[in-house]
Amino acid sequence: MMSEVMKPFEDKIRESIKGKQVVIKPNMVSTSVPLCATHVDAIRGVLEFMQPFYKGQFIIAEASAGDGDSSVGFKNYGYLDLQKDFDIKFVDLNKSSGSPVFILDRNLYPDKIQIADIFVNPEYYIISLSRLKTHNSVVMTAAVKNIMMGAPMIVPGVNGEQPTHYKRRMHAAGSRWLHYNIYQMAKHIRPALSIIDGVEGMQGNGPSRGFVADHRIALAGEDPFAIDSICARLMGIPLENLGYLNYCADAGLG
Repeated sequence: MMSEVMKPFEDKIRESIKGKQVVIKPNMVSTSVPLCATHVDAIRGVLEFMQPFYKGQFIIAEASAGDGDSSVGFKNYGYLDLQKDFDIKFVDLNKSSGSPVFILDRNLYPDKIQIADIFVNPEYYIISLSRLKTHNSVVMTAAVKNIMMGAPMIVPGVNGEQPTHYKRRMHAAGSRWLHYNIYQMAKHIRPALSIIDGVEGMQGNGPSRGFVADHRIALAGEDPFAIDSICARLMGIPLENLGYLNYCADAGLG
């Protein structure tokens, strides 16, 4: 299914990746709940499709929530086994360098947070690869949220200090303003290609709790906002319930 949905974009992908580093950004909000994370076979499908024409090293990169240690998820979900067949480097974006972006804090004042540099560096070709899920704050996790909430870092503390949790600051003013902060983020960053693995979706009080939704779909496209729009329709979610998507539409994004 990954191959089938990527095939229409093959020529564009071949052209766009020239001179660039390919990065696959899975969705791995928790490092110990397999159903909440991108399935390893979805990643394998993307790698198998691209390997014949991409000769560089693949990067699989994530900035997991919780304690911010993405390496645990890479191991728990079987991603490391992919190194047996592919040239892969795993990157914990919480430990990377950051760039500033402004969002709104709990008092609706501008708040400068740090997002991983990889998302603003034009030398990287970013592929968003997310499982399709329901979400307790913004209704749905698909292409847009995978990138916009994956970019804010959890910067490790030094000398015993607590880490700086920029993801939590996205949530600081509540769900309504989380939608707005995702829109703020979307003005600065977006993936080059968005792929949705909905073979087994997650239904319930996401992003990390729920049960299997046997949906058996996959999608791909260059416009993450269009992808999210179609995902919502396929999940039976009224578009007016997706605040971040409406903010983005009103601003002419996608």
